[in-house]
Amino acid sequence: MKRLALCLLLLCLLSSILNSACADQITVATDGSIRFGGSSSYVYPYPTLELKDGRLLIALLSKGGVDDGTDSLITKTWLICLNQKGSADWYTDITEDMRTMVASMAEQPDGTVLVTTHAGKYEYRRQSAYSLRDGALLWQSNAFPVISDDLLNDENIGISYTTVGGRYLREEIHDQSATTRPRYFQLEEANGEVLWRLNENEIGGGHTYHAIAVSTGTLCFGGCFVDDQIKPGAQLVSNEGDVQWCFRLEDTTVHWNSAMETSEGMLVMAGESGGVGEEELRVVVCLDPAKEGKLLWQSASPVQEDRALCTDCVLETEQGYLLSGANRGYHGSAFLLLDQQGKELAYWEDAHWENEVYQSHLFKWRGQAWTCVVMSGADSERITALSPVIYP
Repeated sequence: MKRLALCLLLLCLLSSILNSACADQITVATDGSIRFGGSSSYVYPYPTLELKDGRLLIALLSKGGVDDGTDSLITKTWLICLNQKGSADWYTDITEDMRTMVASMAEQPDGTVLVTTHAGKYEYRRQSAYSLRDGALLWQSNAFPVISDDLLNDENIGISYTTVGGRYLREEIHDQSATTRPRYFQLEEANGEVLWRLNENEIGGGHTYHAIAVSTGTLCFGGCFVDDQIKPGAQLVSNEGDVQWCFRLEDTTVHWNSAMETSEGMLVMAGESGGVGEEELRVVVCLDPAKEGKLLWQSASPVQEDRALCTDCVLETEQGYLLSGANRGYHGSAFLLLDQQGKELAYWEDAHWENEVYQSHLFKWRGQAWTCVVMSGADSERITALSPVIYP
């Protein structure tokens, strides 16, 4: 009953919010999950943030309806603050233009939330502070240009960005018409200030395609060069830009999909292994960053034909390490629970939906694991479902 009441409160709240921007449909499914989106709409979640007082801050993008002037979909970006009972304390429209994207949210000691947004990938970034009491905009920085026009228009340089908390990890591939080297990556503040810049060739790095902020710096994971061969690995870079250690696996087919820092400071990474015609493996490792990335344990389990990979996201819970992803039929989420040593405890799937699952994300609220799933709808729509994880 409490779960149903929470869903109904969220339903009423988000229905009033999104209907003010577009003709979205919001429904409560039979399994209790909340669905955002519907006819002529595109609803997509950005980051979630659990506040110190137990409330939940959600960022959402919605598209729907038609702008009479431009004949295009009306696009809005929202901040929504839910109290512990599930009702809204406040919500606010933070849209600057139809390209506004939320990169991160960080609670500040002064009772505000610092929100980092950007337009597209290479246009500009901005930071804004909103009151956690009522969502009022208190201050906003100038728009920071991301890349100079000369660099952006240079066809021999490829640039990509990964958000790392409120910062950005930038990777540059030079002379890409001839080779994938030289390759650089640097960590930037939202205002463009470069905190450090490294030559991946000099430190043995390969392609860094994921990164997360950890208590001792930035964990960059992807590939590492060993004897001119890229092997899956990870590097811990301090806040000063010093490479603390580099971890490598011998299996060159491993591709990392997610990582997290545990409450005890260990690093857990999840990925998949197996080339064409080879057996598919789920690979999970746990590293000790205080001991130069020492491998504490490794789990490499064959993925059964009727099971999902479950490496899109990893989350630490009281029950163990929870991994999730779309199920084999792509009509729901699949979950895998591991103990503290990587041993499988349980595997299960949620109720199958009629829509194809596009993306699955885990987060914690009120001490419980929740899942936020993006599903496809008709006419290239996206439908988002938010639901607490129910263990078998």
